[in-house]
Amino acid sequence: MQGLNDMSHLKRIVLQVVQGLCHLKECGIVHCDLKPENLIYSSRERDSVKIVDLGSACSRTERGYPYVCSRYYRAPEIVLNRRADYDFSVDIWSLGCIVAELYNGLPLFLASSQNELIEFHSLYCGPFDRDEILTYDDYRPFLDLHTPSGVPAPIPESKPRYASVKPKTTQSTIIKEVLCRKKRSRNVLPAEAVNNNISF
Repeated sequence: MQGLNDMSHLKRIVLQVVQGLCHLKECGIVHCDLKPENLIYSSRERDSVKIVDLGSACSRTERGYPYVCSRYYRAPEIVLNRRADYDFSVDIWSLGCIVAELYNGLPLFLASSQNELIEFHSLYCGPFDRDEILTYDDYRPFLDLHTPSGVPAPIPESKPRYASVKPKTTQSTIIKEVLCRKKRSRNVLPAEAVNNNISF
C-alpha cells in the first residue's frame, strides 16, 4: 500500500479530521474507534472527508465500553487497563496513528497482539516508568519488572516486527504533538493551525 504523495491533499484531509474531532469534543463525544476505515470521502473529487461510525462512541457523562478502538489505533491507557476512564485523548492518539499511516501507507503500530502493541509503544515513545506500570494491573503479567536497569520492559514476542515502528513521519509536528503516552500531555493542534504545523 502506498501513502499519499500529495502533501497538500494529506494536509486537507488531516485538517478536516481535526475539525471533526474538535466538533465532537465540543459536543462532549468520544469517538472511541477512529481509524482510516471510519473516514470516508464525501465528494467525487476526494477532497472532502467525514468521520463516520459512532457505534462505540460515548459521552463525557457516561462510561463507555471497557475495551475500545481497533488495535493499531488503540491508545496505551486502553491497552494497559481495560477499566481505565478514557476520554477525548484516546481519539487524539488514534489521529496520530492515522496521519502516519496516510503518509507511510502502512499502520504505524502493526502489532499482531496486545503484547506486541505495547512493545511497539515502548519503542516509539520510550520505556515505561515503573510507577506508571504498577498502576495498571491488567498488563503486569506481560511486563518484566525485574530488568537490570529497573525500568519495566515488555516481554518480547517470539517474532517481533520492529520495522513497523520506524515511520518516515517521526519529525512531523502533529505526530509528535499527539503520540504522547501520557494522556494529560496529549494535545490536538487547533484546526486553524494545522496547515502551518503539519510538516514531513
